[in-house]
Amino acid sequence: PISCKIRIFNPNRVLATLQPYTQWTFSVWMLIVWLCTGLAALVLLFQHWNELGTASTGIFSGNSWIWLLLIWVGLKVVHETAHGLACRKFGGEVPEAGVLLLLFTPMAYVNVTSMWRFSNRWHRIVVAAAGMYVELFISFISVIVWQLNDGVAGNIAFDVFVMSSVTTILFNANPLMRFDGSFI
Repeated sequence: PISCKIRIFNPNRVLATLQPYTQWTFSVWMLIVWLCTGLAALVLLFQHWNELGTASTGIFSGNSWIWLLLIWVGLKVVHETAHGLACRKFGGEVPEAGVLLLLFTPMAYVNVTSMWRFSNRWHRIVVAAAGMYVELFISFISVIVWQLNDGVAGNIAFDVFVMSSVTTILFNANPLMRFDGSFI
């Protein structure tokens, strides 16, 4: 088999608990904050281009793979939670969450197929883009933290930046793969 879904739990109760605290996440005001933070992060990246190259040489050295794995798992939980919260915001249900084994590679998923019943296409787009939107915001914040901190905190922030930007753009935003980008 090319893919196999392993249902782990019904996330509706967790999402219902989080929803009142996260309603602002998909608002116009948050989009403005997201854009401004993204612009600030891009400016910092261009200003510190040489440091970016230097920092990236150590990302796969030593035991950094342990940090990268932990960061990746945490980001995927946040990514899928964002899809679920966006779906519920517009009245959809999220009946299951779990792990999808795609060519024996584990990937988290939430079932947000109820979004296809939304009459507003922008609501469907928000649900499909929610994971990337939140991951990229984390990436923007990580760039700022990376520039403000040296040592371990700066290194972890750089790792979070790489995992939350490069992986989400290469995989999720790719319209040729059946992930978020193809549904948008």
